[in-house]
Amino acid sequence: MLNKFEYFIQKNGKTILTIMATGGVVSTIYFAIKATPKAIYILENKKKEYNRDLTTSEIIKYSWKNYIPCGISAIGTIGCIIGMNYISKKREATLLSAYTLLKNTYDNYREKINSNMYENVKMLNDNKDLTLKLEDVIDAKYNPDVDKDDNSEKLLFFDYESCRFFRSTIHHVMKAEVQALELLNSQGYLLLNQYYDLLGIPRVDFGYTIGWEDIERCDPFNCYPLEFKYETIMIHGDIECRVITTNNPPTFDYILP
Repeated sequence: MLNKFEYFIQKNGKTILTIMATGGVVSTIYFAIKATPKAIYILENKKKEYNRDLTTSEIIKYSWKNYIPCGISAIGTIGCIIGMNYISKKREATLLSAYTLLKNTYDNYREKINSNMYENVKMLNDNKDLTLKLEDVIDAKYNPDVDKDDNSEKLLFFDYESCRFFRSTIHHVMKAEVQALELLNSQGYLLLNQYYDLLGIPRVDFGYTIGWEDIERCDPFNCYPLEFKYETIMIHGDIECRVITTNNPPTFDYILP
């Protein structure tokens, strides 16, 4: 688990290296300008001492020490550039993997939803297009044979992110929300599967790929604290269901090392 400092470094590593590389270029030029007059002074004295022009090897021999700070700065700058390239390549691979996984997973869910939708959602009439609402989609997903929990204290919930039903008490769901927000604040990010662990429901394949970012790392001019919403709807006529959504949907770029 990453602490806040490690999270900040991973999240902003490329920006940090960019600033360091820019500073490295400036400092390299500064040290080179500062070292050149000293080197010229030394070489001029050696020319007078030997009463001849110096060879290339002698010029390097008598002047290289003056350029040590410049060389160190240049090596550091090159290291920053290499690090930026490494982070970019790694980030591209992470994005590609995330896009592929999310696409495959959501395509499967969409296919399942659509297959049930055409069987369960009624058309207004033969001359009108099929009108779909949130209730229609959730109603099409519901299978009475799966929901066999007779515990009257447990309510029916629908998780919007994974498109599945589960039964739980409102106390347990609200407790999971509080724990999820605490985890988000403590480690700087929250995996979707971590939230499912707190809810006590099975994890999903893409649950390690998407998640939420801590509010402190957001754009302060365009961000909102993570909030969980619970909308009560009726499905199958008389079954009460609470739909769990969030104001900030989980994304694949919640953390990119």
